[in-house]
Amino acid sequence: MREHACISCHFIQSRHHPSLISSCVPASSNLRGSEMGTTIHWNLQYIGDDPSIPLRSVREWAIKSKLFRHVGQLQLFVGKDCDHMNRPQDERNRWLMIQAARDKHVPLAIHCLTLWWSDGCEETNLFLAKYSPRQKNWQGRSFTKTCYASDFVTAHMAICAALRFLSRQPKMIVTVQDDTGLWRSTKLLSIQGSCVDGSIS
Repeated sequence: MREHACISCHFIQSRHHPSLISSCVPASSNLRGSEMGTTIHWNLQYIGDDPSIPLRSVREWAIKSKLFRHVGQLQLFVGKDCDHMNRPQDERNRWLMIQAARDKHVPLAIHCLTLWWSDGCEETNLFLAKYSPRQKNWQGRSFTKTCYASDFVTAHMAICAALRFLSRQPKMIVTVQDDTGLWRSTKLLSIQGSCVDGSIS
């Protein structure tokens, strides 16, 4: 446990010491130096009845990990509140509604948790939605741009860690598309593992 905690501390401190994470970038990655940083996409499915359960677990983990500057409250939107057309242009949740609209279909309900790493990085909207009364599983498909973050590698790693924690929750299925190679990095996974195991104090 002590060893895990030490690894996690290095991950948190990497905002101030970027060299600590440089070795986590795979040699095969096509993102190096000023070119590093891009968009990470994910697809979520929850086969349970209450999608707030896995999102609540992620929220508690994110607060404990201290990887994100802002960890939002769990939110539930129903009916017309799920339609971005019913929201002001500058409202914070409008982007969430745009992301949740699948092939122009407005969800019937959305459970959401928003994480924000820091300056320059887009908000990460982890949501699970239902689009039809006959739909069995809750679903969510979204992305976050990390390429403009002040420390894009650490921002990308933090989002990967959150998604990996979510993937370990019961009844959750998480698939990720990440052409940086960071999601598949063995060294990164060892750092993520210490976070996921809950060893951050």
